[in-house]
Amino acid sequence: MSGAAPWKLASAKQATTTNMNGSEDVTKMLVSMNQNILDMKENTHRINEKVNQTALDTELHQETLMKLLPICVSIVVTLFGP
Repeated sequence: MSGAAPWKLASAKQATTTNMNGSEDVTKMLVSMNQNILDMKENTHRINEKVNQTALDTELHQETLMKLLPICVSIVVTLFGP
């Protein structure tokens, strides 16, 4: 599990316990809820990575446009005059 997220490693061992009445339903439900929370956390992490990459891409495009703008202005002035 070298590529597993830290929260996944912590939940790798799922111990089955029973409550005072001997029913495992509550335990199964809690394990299921825990797994759902872990899955949501992992999905959120992936979404955050995508958002960060999109922000970086946007900054790069903006900087490129800012560098090209004076050249475009110069071309328009040359073609159509002041």
